[in-house]
Amino acid sequence: MARRPIQLPEVLKALQEINDEILSSDGLSGILNRIVDSARRIFHAESCYIQCYDSVRGQYFPIVASGLSKGWTHADIRRPEGIGQRAVKEGRPFFTRNVDDLNPKVVAEGITWGGAFPLQPESQKEVGILYLHFASDPLFDEEDTNILELFALRAGIATQIANLWENDERMLRELNALRDATWRIANTSSLRESLQIIGKAAKQVMSADVAVLYPWDEDREAINQSLLVADGLDLTQLRVRRPRPEGMYFQVMKEGMLHVQDIDAIPADQIELLQVTREDTLSVFDLKSFVAVAMRSGEENLGILFVASRKPSVLEEDKQKAIQTLAYQAATCMQLADLAQTREKAAQAEAMNFVNSSAAQFAHRLSNVAGTIPLIVRDLRKKIMEAGVTDDRVLRRFDDLANDTTMLMEMADYLRIPQDIGPLAPVDVQKTIDRAIDKARLTDINSSIRLTCDIQTDLPPVTGCETLVEDILVNLLHNAVEAKAENVQLTASRDPQTWKVVLKVIDDGVGIQESDYSKLFTPFYSTKKASLHGIGLWASRASLTRMNGQLQVQSELNKGTTMTVTLPASDEK
Repeated sequence: MARRPIQLPEVLKALQEINDEILSSDGLSGILNRIVDSARRIFHAESCYIQCYDSVRGQYFPIVASGLSKGWTHADIRRPEGIGQRAVKEGRPFFTRNVDDLNPKVVAEGITWGGAFPLQPESQKEVGILYLHFASDPLFDEEDTNILELFALRAGIATQIANLWENDERMLRELNALRDATWRIANTSSLRESLQIIGKAAKQVMSADVAVLYPWDEDREAINQSLLVADGLDLTQLRVRRPRPEGMYFQVMKEGMLHVQDIDAIPADQIELLQVTREDTLSVFDLKSFVAVAMRSGEENLGILFVASRKPSVLEEDKQKAIQTLAYQAATCMQLADLAQTREKAAQAEAMNFVNSSAAQFAHRLSNVAGTIPLIVRDLRKKIMEAGVTDDRVLRRFDDLANDTTMLMEMADYLRIPQDIGPLAPVDVQKTIDRAIDKARLTDINSSIRLTCDIQTDLPPVTGCETLVEDILVNLLHNAVEAKAENVQLTASRDPQTWKVVLKVIDDGVGIQESDYSKLFTPFYSTKKASLHGIGLWASRASLTRMNGQLQVQSELNKGTTMTVTLPASDEK
């Protein structure tokens, strides 16, 4: 049986439809029906059903099912051998190919493989179980399982929101911002934008003055500065240190939540715990109270959500549920974005490997064929002149042939993108810019061109390959000259929000038509009629990708172009 991969865009679309159902359905049953129908469709299951947990009765109440015959009933979830009970106990999905683990009535429907997915993160309050059943092994890989688990967690949050709607309309009015914010990831252009939406919603839901999301970078064991977002304060004034093991950040990630009602009345045992928080945030922005919640998905800690007020505050139960829900949503947003980015990078890497391999082969054959042509052409020209041929038109044709062949050789050099650039290392920005300007020799190409530089002082080194960064800048400067620019400006600065170093080449040349934007990074395409190869931008972006950098283009026809190179700083934390 061929594997049917799960399509992440389809999953995100289904989650958006579930969110829309919250507004249009008659209640919880409408939401549950939408969830099971969507899950059955996008995960290619024969049947799907949900059991929800009743916290008052302490048991699971009747299910909503899709794909099962009428009159179907489910055995008690508490039976030790049931897959639902095992999933609840272990706090993670449970799969089985053993029909003895399945409800006999499900097996009678032709089911041979099943899975159960908790609708809440491990160790959190029970919400329910999502079941999927298949007639044969669906051949899920680890990534598919992760997407399934995240879908279940998002469905669980939708279930909680719908349940709140039925039980407490006042609470739902306060959670309008929550509902809108946490489900908009399918329509946002970036993870950072999604986190900004959640931060704004957290401040609104909690009636607070400030909200900050501090994502955690497990690899660097530090706060991820590139994803740090805030609402209600200026990030440039926010000091962010590496968290102390005995400080508030790790305490929240360990315990799940910390609420300080009044910073001026904290007990003695919390003074040291909150020392850095008080110095870097509370005192700077005149804040008196806060609640911090761990952004968790399962056992993984992805950071904390920090919401603070300028007055002492009491954390009511409904607001506690709201802030926890927002934190869970931020965590699942980050995981979904990470899965999407992983898939995109894998696809790009596969395509780039193919292009690099093909380009290297082409470059090798081109060099072999064209390498000797200029020598032969010049020798023929000399012999023809010795034979008495002086016609300029004939001689010019020989010169054109030699020049065109030389351009082919240059194209072969471009195509030889190094397969191994070695370990990335600190690169001095100022020195690299100076070398690139010397190497570009712009005034040799156009004696009237004016080049100015604006380099921020005390710029940290970037992490990359010195030769590649230099070649990229040379290529961008040559592009500006070829665009008939009279003025070119090269700037270098540090983005205060992402901590990355940003290099810009700004020209007042002919610009680029909007219709050409989508083709700029296509190999062998050029907006310049006289260009033979058109691979400089493609090669530059490929090199930047390998250095964890980016290349962006902004242009206006007949006004000029800005090429922006972004690279990680060597001291980025």
